[in-house]
Amino acid sequence: MDQIHATQGGRGPGGNVPGQWSPSRYALLFAPGNYDKLKVEVGFYTQVLGLGRLPTEVQFTDIGTTDGSDNQNPGSLQTFWRSVENIYSKPVNGTMTWAVSQASPARRIVVDGDVNLYCPGEYSSGGYMSDSFINGKVDTGTQQ
Repeated sequence: MDQIHATQGGRGPGGNVPGQWSPSRYALLFAPGNYDKLKVEVGFYTQVLGLGRLPTEVQFTDIGTTDGSDNQNPGSLQTFWRSVENIYSKPVNGTMTWAVSQASPARRIVVDGDVNLYCPGEYSSGGYMSDSFINGKVDTGTQQ
């Protein structure tokens, strides 16, 4: 996962955004279980799927997006083409960040805590969330 994120992830040296126009596509499939030791940063063209019957069967404590901005476009206006589906998250710091732009759904997730749909102080636009339960606050910030 670290190797995938290194090529598909957030801001790189000099402000460039690796993976933004990559021809590579990744689907990370997780069998039912507890993955609290993993840090899952969902980069460009990456899909995280829980394979449980219910979202609560695939558990994480550290999953979300990273800063996909570059020097010209601060924030999450370019964090597109990624998704997370059918998982449960109990964020270690109490907040899951899903700061995304277009084509970046969060579907069928359960979050035992808060969700930030933007990086504070930065822009985001066009994320999509459906069929989810958030046991806390959802801060939409700059989302439309």
